[in-house]
Amino acid sequence: MVSLIKDIRLLVLVIMILISLLSLSRIFYQRSWLEVSFINESAICQNVKLGDKITQIGGKLIYTLEDFREVLENVKKDDFIPIVSNNQPASCKAIDDRNIGFSLKEVKTKVLNFGIDIEGGTRVLLRVISYTNTTETQEIVKILTERLNTYGLSDIKVLPVAQDLIQIEAAGLTEDDIRNFLVKQGYFEGKVLDTITLTNGKGTLVFNGTEITFEVNNNTITIQNKTFNLTDGFNLNGIKYDVLNVSEDQIVIAANIFTAKDIENIFTDVQRNYVVKYGNGYRFVFTIQISKESAERFAIVTKGQPTYYSGGQLYIKPKLVLYLDKKPITELNIVSNIAGEAITTPSIEGFRNTLEEANLEKLRLQSILKSGSLPVELKIERVETITQTEGKKLFESTIYIIAANLIAVLALSFIRYRSLKISAYILMVAVCELILILGVASSQIIGAIIIVLSIVLAIIYKEAKSLIRILTIFIAILISGFIVIGKWTIDIPSIVGLISIIGNSAELITLTDQFVLERKRRIEENIETGMTIVYNSSTLLVFAMLPLAFLGLGSLKGFAITTTVGTLIDLFITRPAYMKLIEKEFLKKKEETV
Repeated sequence: MVSLIKDIRLLVLVIMILISLLSLSRIFYQRSWLEVSFINESAICQNVKLGDKITQIGGKLIYTLEDFREVLENVKKDDFIPIVSNNQPASCKAIDDRNIGFSLKEVKTKVLNFGIDIEGGTRVLLRVISYTNTTETQEIVKILTERLNTYGLSDIKVLPVAQDLIQIEAAGLTEDDIRNFLVKQGYFEGKVLDTITLTNGKGTLVFNGTEITFEVNNNTITIQNKTFNLTDGFNLNGIKYDVLNVSEDQIVIAANIFTAKDIENIFTDVQRNYVVKYGNGYRFVFTIQISKESAERFAIVTKGQPTYYSGGQLYIKPKLVLYLDKKPITELNIVSNIAGEAITTPSIEGFRNTLEEANLEKLRLQSILKSGSLPVELKIERVETITQTEGKKLFESTIYIIAANLIAVLALSFIRYRSLKISAYILMVAVCELILILGVASSQIIGAIIIVLSIVLAIIYKEAKSLIRILTIFIAILISGFIVIGKWTIDIPSIVGLISIIGNSAELITLTDQFVLERKRRIEENIETGMTIVYNSSTLLVFAMLPLAFLGLGSLKGFAITTTVGTLIDLFITRPAYMKLIEKEFLKKKEETV
């Protein structure tokens, strides 16, 4: 029992290795398939929709994006291409050479979450049209991030790279997504539109149940003894009216009821958020909650309005029209029994030809409304697609670099000590570090376990012997906390950090020297000196990573997190376990000498 307690560090290492290997073993059970990610407006396809699983094109089975590209090489314009979509027959007519009108993306169950520079994705550079200050830029980044998160995209990075440039990286982002919802300013408005007949330039407006006469003359409108320019609209008791169109016999006006700032909630329950079959297509509906003030404006504008029958239902003549970036997106009839009522939960409706398109459009609108409107206009500067083929080559190169690194450490340790056993220990610890880091990347639970273990071991072994050590442990745990809060994405900077941690295995040679070259000292002194070296090295690394992790230096954050997690593993798991192994080896040789 005493021996087991003394070897608790080795026991912790073995247990964490087993847990990490168990988590990583899920890689062998991953499934992957190809889905339609984008459909060109000019596409001529039957039974092919966004999100469809494509298994066969032109009579050939396709499993990867490389298979898809090979099939497209033989496609000529106007060719008829048979397809198997969702295990059902489908087809497309090629709109150009090597172009059948849609794009595919590879979807798979993930154990390790790779960034777009490895797995493939889209990098977008957006330019801000007008001048912005730092606060506005941060607001733009926040809104874009929220839109992407609401939209359900993965591996998202939104980074300001200059005063007027913002870079976005995301897996699964298509050009259609970028143009149709991401760069939209998202200025949302709800207006009550009314078409009023003019007689000799005069008309009657119903406001709060009262008829108010007005007169249109040239480019002005006179109402309640006040004259306004038509282009500026007019105000009635604090409600702004816009004049949309004027002819000799009628005028179209719009009362401003609410904007995105008035939206307090977007309901997601199935009763108020759904898509249903409607005619030859699909109608989507979702309900929003607006402020009390805007609901009261709706009541005032709709009270006492003239009515008409349609389909057995009584409606008021004005309609509620919803605008996005000054363009109407939905026109809704107003049932007479809610006219004059302060309605706080209006519904937004729309129609699309397919179920997938209806769901997609509903999600886009919800993401825009939830995130709010952008303070400035954005334009697309550049869209760059990173293929999985490029990422695969890069990942393979990384494996070779890590392998070469491990071989170099093994060779160096063998040359120095002429002991295959010590070299094997050093190699084993380096491999263990790699497995543990990948284990953390595969599961947030493992990351949490390592953080808790670090705290427990620091208390048990009284590692907090100075203020610097306390700060080092605290900062390392704080930065490593990112992996518990969110799924860890392995990108190029993360891999650089991983290589640096493996390369740091040369530090084990310095620790071994404390035993091999300092035989005259007591073992306890050797261990204390070795751990002091580890802490000094770790302190420099952790403090260097602090600004990279928290000061928003973009992609370097992945490097900082990987390096810090590796340092935490070094401090409390692998380095102490290695010291225990070397201590046993040294004692064994000492006994043999005696």
